[in-house]
Amino acid sequence: MKLAKVAIAFTATLMSTAIPTAAFAGDNKVYSGSMCQPETSASNQQFSRVAGQFLVQGTTSINLRCPIVRDITSGTENGSTGPLAFVHVFSNNAQSKTLQCELRANQPNSLSFQFQKLTIALSGGAAGTPKKHMFNFTGPVAQTPNGSYEVVCSLPPGTGVASYSVAE
Repeated sequence: MKLAKVAIAFTATLMSTAIPTAAFAGDNKVYSGSMCQPETSASNQQFSRVAGQFLVQGTTSINLRCPIVRDITSGTENGSTGPLAFVHVFSNNAQSKTLQCELRANQPNSLSFQFQKLTIALSGGAAGTPKKHMFNFTGPVAQTPNGSYEVVCSLPPGTGVASYSVAE
């Protein structure tokens, strides 16, 4: 009986020291591009979701909003005051394309935000051979306690988002 009490006390002590450490450890979340949504309902017929990717199929560019689960809602994490992100994009045709994405840290009222914007040009290549590129948001975007994060991209036809990841 005494051995069982010692084992329970040891387990409780271990859990009480491990949980806070795990809760404050930095993490990285990877999202499928298919989680992105068109900014307006008029864009709903111009895209497809295939194999976890979001692909723009119409004849006009689409603005996408890609959600991010935020689990650190105030303070700093690992010396950073906001999120870091990567967005994996691609082009499915031989035409040159210009793609633009932003990493946003929204205020709690959603009326204003801090952001980092990146633009890339994918050069044309052989038809049927996807060109791939990664947006690398190298500096954290200043966050606001209880605000939200999102990735917003403007993509031309024949391009898409394969995946995106965010580290807090």
